Amino acid sequence: MPWHTSRTLSAGETDRPCCCSTATERTGAILSTRWARSPSTTPSTPSTPVGTGSPFTMARFAQDLLDFMDEQKLERAHLLGFSDGGNIALTFALLHPERVDRLILNGANLAPSGVKPQIQIPIVLGYAAASLFARLSPKAKHNAEILGLMVKEPRIPAEALRKLYIPTLVIVGTRDMIRDSHTLLIAGSLPNGRLEMIVGDHFIAAKNPDEFNEAVAAFLADTRSDRI
Repeated sequence: MPWHTSRTLSAGETDRPCCCSTATERTGAILSTRWARSPSTTPSTPSTPVGTGSPFTMARFAQDLLDFMDEQKLERAHLLGFSDGGNIALTFALLHPERVDRLILNGANLAPSGVKPQIQIPIVLGYAAASLFARLSPKAKHNAEILGLMVKEPRIPAEALRKLYIPTLVIVGTRDMIRDSHTLLIAGSLPNGRLEMIVGDHFIAAKNPDEFNEAVAAFLADTRSDRI
């Protein structure tokens, strides 16, 4: 599950991590030796269940994350999100920058066009097929809702990132499904962005956990508030 560490302001310099999406258990174990874990990964009551007519959106998931942090009494957090989890983390940071201490984006994108064609085209075709049969099949409707998120979102203008001063690690694989030029755009648009490329594909956290974990831990250590 993707990880974010959270800082409770009333606890001074005590960092308290929790989860935001999907990374490996090994990543969780490594980070847990350095930061405490929050006991839950999502709000206890999501804003709208799948299939109730309210489509998936990054803003909706960002609201779920805000509800979770409020429920857990987490005033600020270090967010780590993988893939769409990264898109949610970035959306959340843009909407609620005061709630984010540091940000780690693993394989995130600003728009569907940031995904390489050989990956995105099958998703678009799958969405079209699922949408065609959505009225006849609950499973097709469910698939259309999930694939629709990847076809329609995110829609984050690069210009918006220039106002985001949160220290941010942009971390991807050397053979990632996200276009290299798109990753460079994200990292280059962030005033306090840092780019890290690890040998591997989109799933570097699962397939190359040692290097991934060390890169994340080094970033968190280097950007501690008492060192900036």
